[in-house]
Parts: sequence; C-alpha cells; structure tokens
Amino acid sequence: IAPGLGSLPSIAKLGANVYFFYQTADAVAEMWRTDGTAAGTALVGNWPVSLDSGNAAAVAAGSHIYFGVTEDSPFEPTNARIRIDG
Repeated sequence: IAPGLGSLPSIAKLGANVYFFYQTADAVAEMWRTDGTAAGTALVGNWPVSLDSGNAAAVAAGSHIYFGVTEDSPFEPTNARIRIDG
C-alpha cells in the first residue's frame, strides 16, 4: 500500500479475509483484501472516485462483498454498485 490519504473506515469480513478501502493521493479508491499476513494482502481493484462522502461502505452478504461509490463530476455525479466475489 503506497502512501496516500490513508485507510477509510469501511471494512468487511468475508470468510478468513478482511476487505478494506484505501484512497491514494491521486484520488483513486483501492479495495484491499488481507488474511492478516503480508503475503496474504492483495489489491482487489481500484476506482477513480472520491470516497470522502462515505459512499463506499462495504457489506458482506453470502459469498460477496457489496459497496457503492459515487464518482464526482462537474456535470452530474455517477453512482455505482459493485459486487466483489469472495
């Protein structure tokens, strides 16, 4: 995890892993997965959105992680719901 704005208070546990968000200095939201070890920590995906609004709350349901993001635009904000397979 590179230096940035720091981790955000959205975490979700799914199986033996914990999923959490991190926002980089260039406003890219990254979702990471960890089993608590350095070897078991990996980037799941990233999105060019701002997470300042708190819309990225992750929720574990079944074998998936669900979260929503809002991409800020000068014209119209775009909302997205994303599902990650565990």
